[in-house]
Amino acid sequence: HMMVSGLPRAFAQQARNQGLLSKLQVGACQHAASYSSIAGIEKVAMSKMEQDEVLNDRYKAIEERLSIVRKRLNQPLTLAEKVVYGHLDDPEGQELKRGVSYLKLRPDRVAMQDATAQM
Repeated sequence: HMMVSGLPRAFAQQARNQGLLSKLQVGACQHAASYSSIAGIEKVAMSKMEQDEVLNDRYKAIEERLSIVRKRLNQPLTLAEKVVYGHLDDPEGQELKRGVSYLKLRPDRVAMQDATAQM
């Protein structure tokens, strides 16, 4: 079973061409707003410098963490919660009290700006 909500149209169309999604599912992808599995679609490298790192695996890990958090909280997640909770270090044991908990996160990338405003 493949989750398709929120898939970018290009990925959804590629999945349809590979027989992974129906035409109806591709249309539905445009109207949903959540993380989506691209695990069954052609592997996409993280960057030209990291050809062995695959973007699909990162999205799959985020989905797994969000699945755990959804079961724990038993409520729909906001977009901000999906972004933050998708990067939790310990989704099973992490305390998740809004405005109270300190979260241990493992982001994939961090962009920092120095005092001269250079990226």
